Amino acid sequence: MKKTVYTILIFSLAIGFFLIAMDELTKERDKFNIPSRFEKVVVDLNERTRTNELLFTRELELPSSVEFFIQSDNPSEKNVKVISESEILGLNSREINFTVLEYTGNSSTSGTFIMQPGKYYVYITSEKADGKIVIGYQETEKEQSEFERLYKIHKGDLNIDRGIDRGTVLLSV
Repeated sequence: MKKTVYTILIFSLAIGFFLIAMDELTKERDKFNIPSRFEKVVVDLNERTRTNELLFTRELELPSSVEFFIQSDNPSEKNVKVISESEILGLNSREINFTVLEYTGNSSTSGTFIMQPGKYYVYITSEKADGKIVIGYQETEKEQSEFERLYKIHKGDLNIDRGIDRGTVLLSV
């Protein structure tokens, strides 16, 4: 009986060590958790110090919502700046600034912005440090009617008719 119990315990211990090792391997491999729908740009922070270095440029043919999803495995402060040639709805400037610390796994810094057609540029400022930063971006074209409605609101026209029937409402007491 003792022999059977010891065999089961040793077998369980071996399986436990195997599972711990597999967990550690997957943690190291899956540090970044950028959703698959995003295009990704990976920057190795160990290469050099960067001051407003251009990472990439994109051009929007139509009004679009642009979503950013940023993660890094280094705790130092990094600044990611997005500059648009055209207006960004809801903002007074054509510049978006993200401050990125250590965000891995399920944590990130992100934002979604509606931009007019034209180019936008993504820059990074960071110290030389061990680790990486991953910038995910996704562009989704907006329907023209929806964009026009949002653009009017952006310009301050709050009296937007959304096609709602403004008939008389009767209340009974």
